[in-house]
Amino acid sequence: MAWSASAFSQQTGLCGVEVEEVKASTAFGYLIGYSVKFKNTKQQTVDHLIWSVSFEDNAGQLIEKDTGVFNSTELISPIQPGMSKTFLRTPSKIKGASRARIQVTRVHTISGETCKTR
Repeated sequence: MAWSASAFSQQTGLCGVEVEEVKASTAFGYLIGYSVKFKNTKQQTVDHLIWSVSFEDNAGQLIEKDTGVFNSTELISPIQPGMSKTFLRTPSKIKGASRARIQVTRVHTISGETCKTR
């Protein structure tokens, strides 16, 4: 198959922001993009997220790591309580990777609260 997309359940949320779904897109043996859907289960609006993404092959071997960032602006709305938001990312083509594993590493709310991994 020349192009495929698959979903994975290897995800870790943080401080009331859960990873609902991750999909990776591959073509000709390269991972060419991924989408991640976050759900805000907090009682506060989230305006900033940072996550780490591990790109792995079918056997679960790590190939490469990267970081993703979301910042709300006047044009991009924050994630309201109880709501979800999907982000699409296109890293450089990653040879041999077929899945993406997401871990939320920092959450910031509009009230100024910050939660992060150590």
